[in-house]
Amino acid sequence: MIVAKSGHIFSICSVASINPIAEAGSYSITKYALLGLSKLMRTELQPHGVKVTAIIPGSTLTNSWAGMTVDKDKMVLPEDIASAIINTYKMSAGANVEEILIKPTFGQV
Repeated sequence: MIVAKSGHIFSICSVASINPIAEAGSYSITKYALLGLSKLMRTELQPHGVKVTAIIPGSTLTNSWAGMTVDKDKMVLPEDIASAIINTYKMSAGANVEEILIKPTFGQV
């Protein structure tokens, strides 16, 4: 990407990277580290024309909820995340979205 002077890196972080979850300490720490890495890569790669966007989703209906009873209408759907990534990727060369925070309408599950 540096040689090509273009490209876009998306990292899937979590709201736990900005609001740690006591019951999920290891998860929160790793997501916090990933958000920090994304910020560092953005700074380092910016002079080379490489974009970096951190996706920060809240409760998202993925396989991590398997076996639990959850109301999908109160969750962020994977399609929502995909749509945000696609629309960000399609932006002009002069625009970079640094972070996208997507939370469930009714709060975290």
